[in-house]
Amino acid sequence: MQISELKNNIDKQNQAWEELKQVNDERQKQIEKKGSADSLTENHLYAINGALDEFKSRIQKLELRNVRPPLVHSTKEIAQDLEYKVAFSDYLRKGNEQGVSNLNRKSLSGIQDKDGGYLIDNAMYQYITKSLASNSVLRKICSVQEISTDSFDVLSDDGNFDSGWVSEAQDRPVTSNAQISKKVIRTHEIYAQPKVTQKLIDDSKIDIARWISEKLAEKFIMAESAAFLNGDGKDKPYGILSYASGKGSDKIEQIKSDKEGSLTADSIIRLYYSLDMKYSGKASFLMHRDMLQQIRLLKSDITGQYLWMPSIELGAPDTLLGVPVYESADMPTPNKDTVCIMLGDFKSAYMIVDRAGISLMRDPYTEKPFVKFYTTKRVGGDIIDTNAIKLLRL
Repeated sequence: MQISELKNNIDKQNQAWEELKQVNDERQKQIEKKGSADSLTENHLYAINGALDEFKSRIQKLELRNVRPPLVHSTKEIAQDLEYKVAFSDYLRKGNEQGVSNLNRKSLSGIQDKDGGYLIDNAMYQYITKSLASNSVLRKICSVQEISTDSFDVLSDDGNFDSGWVSEAQDRPVTSNAQISKKVIRTHEIYAQPKVTQKLIDDSKIDIARWISEKLAEKFIMAESAAFLNGDGKDKPYGILSYASGKGSDKIEQIKSDKEGSLTADSIIRLYYSLDMKYSGKASFLMHRDMLQQIRLLKSDITGQYLWMPSIELGAPDTLLGVPVYESADMPTPNKDTVCIMLGDFKSAYMIVDRAGISLMRDPYTEKPFVKFYTTKRVGGDIIDTNAIKLLRL
């Protein structure tokens, strides 16, 4: 990572933020005096907002350059990993199954999938899972559990059990029983199928395993992110936005903005205080970039201070009311009668479940002259505590 380049982008981001505040203050004065701001000021504000987004994107890319998965975990695994990597590479390039089949019989990682194909080698698996963890916003802020079966049971209680103080020799009173509930989060199959010409595969200068890994990670991130927010639970994870509005174990409370079709500082503050204190200390905001551009212009009616602040620390997110802010392209854009902001302790609210292993099948037949690599993984997700999250609807 180029530290000087990163610092330069952070400095430019902070300069753009100071400029935005000055231009927005001028815009507010024009609105108070004439009822509207002139087009030059509005265009200037729009351009600065775009620059802030660009600097933030550059900073995130520079930070991710330093994130690379380890190829092996210990000295004892080096021989096995290398042996399987060589055999799997031969399978990718030439379709030779003998090597991975032999390793399968030796009970290594070359387990053949029931639908054909083999589990990818450890280096590819580590690269893809690390890319998912680093680039998926929902995986950063939610709980993630890897399992070896097709489902994961989550147990929770209603907290209605007794506690108290007693002396060392004092009898302990019988405690009341809490209501225990169980939610089963099932994994679903997600697939991607990158394709490439045999000529490209035969080029020894090209790391075909790395190329496939990058393509798979990109497609998996896009599909997962959409499902974790909007999935209906049918052959895919159950998304947060699929829950009905209301209070209760199967609903998520929605706070309505106090101005029709638009956002105010008071709406953000009411959303923040609607979340129980036991969650607010670990909470984050999640929204679309278009919503964030509007929020940058909001100031507290009481203090006159801006609610949003850019990050000045390496790896730290921007903040809103001192709470971390994350962006997702799969969140709704700000329109009337839409849920446009989430606030919650997402690690308590949402569980992502991964079944270990990613299977790949080489297909040189169905779309000649291309070779397709049909790849599948299993993932699930669902809300585990609806009280830990609140939504803002315009």
